[in-house]
Amino acid sequence: MRNFYIIKIEGNKLNEENSHLLMEYFKMKIKMILIFILFGLINSSCKSELNDNLTVNQNGGNNIEILDSNQNNLDTDFINTHLKIENIHQSKESEISIPAEPSAPSSEREVSLNVNIEKVKIESNSEEDLESNVLGIPVEETGSEAILVEPFQENSKEESLNEALSHEKFNALLLKHVDAAGNVNYKAFKKDETELNIYLNLLAENSPSNNWSKEAKLAYWINTYNAYTIKLILKNYPTNSILDISNGKPWDQKWIKVGTNTFSLNQIENEIIRPQFKEPRIHFALNCAAKSCPPLANKAFSESNLIQLLEDRTKAFVQNEKFNQINKSNITVSKIFEWYAEDFGNLVEFLNKYSKVTINSNPKILFLDYDWRLNQK
Repeated sequence: MRNFYIIKIEGNKLNEENSHLLMEYFKMKIKMILIFILFGLINSSCKSELNDNLTVNQNGGNNIEILDSNQNNLDTDFINTHLKIENIHQSKESEISIPAEPSAPSSEREVSLNVNIEKVKIESNSEEDLESNVLGIPVEETGSEAILVEPFQENSKEESLNEALSHEKFNALLLKHVDAAGNVNYKAFKKDETELNIYLNLLAENSPSNNWSKEAKLAYWINTYNAYTIKLILKNYPTNSILDISNGKPWDQKWIKVGTNTFSLNQIENEIIRPQFKEPRIHFALNCAAKSCPPLANKAFSESNLIQLLEDRTKAFVQNEKFNQINKSNITVSKIFEWYAEDFGNLVEFLNKYSKVTINSNPKILFLDYDWRLNQK
């Protein structure tokens, strides 16, 4: 609130000695009245002009929007930064008075300026300060409340990027180069290696964050494992077997970039996926590029399809006689069930969830030899 000063003369009586003081008093009072009348006229004129040209809408309580239909560029530096908006929290449209700098007419267009509103303190301790406030000249931040207007700044892309990574690019590549049986056309895939590299870069730059769901995180790691396995083959193509790479130990090579870390395929499977998610069905989703490996799905895993796709891949593998021969008293199954026995718990109970045949409680169990030839068409 501004302080208005009343000039007064103290005295017990009026006489010839102080009559000149009385005259000075009235002269000063008349000047003050004229000054305030003049300021009132200026203020009323500015308000009327701006009401024709500006529409001020309050957005959300912290932002206002100024629309100027007569100027190409709205001079925000000239706008009185000490705006006073009455009842800003009660009204969606607040009427404000802003001293506007005259400018030459230009082509009619609407310019939108978003501003943030912040409370500050101002105080007028003299007539000079009072004039500065009325004329729109910046005042020191020292007293009662006013509103400071600052340019609106949008959030960066990084701040708004809270959703899990999309795997559409990988999905398109799998659909194009992998058939329904899981056989991969590596020769054709080689021509799209640049597209695969783009996806691998996305994986590297978008590691799982705490706000991702468990399904989104697991889908990410399964796709990472499978995409880098394909990349490994393409780097060394043509090859007859993944065992021909890195002296038969391709899974131990640390070359997979995820964020600031570098992993091997073994680390992704045995230090991240298995211990963190404790999900036995992942063994039918991860693909090692061998014929005896559970077939590679010709679609990418995602947050939304993860559970159903894991179930479908597991059921298809268990019921495929190429990988498992099952009857009531004898079963000959994939070595995956031997290598990762601890993940499956009671093997018979696990297989009975997916097998067409109900296995007896104590069957004879044998394991098939593993075919490491490349899973190509």
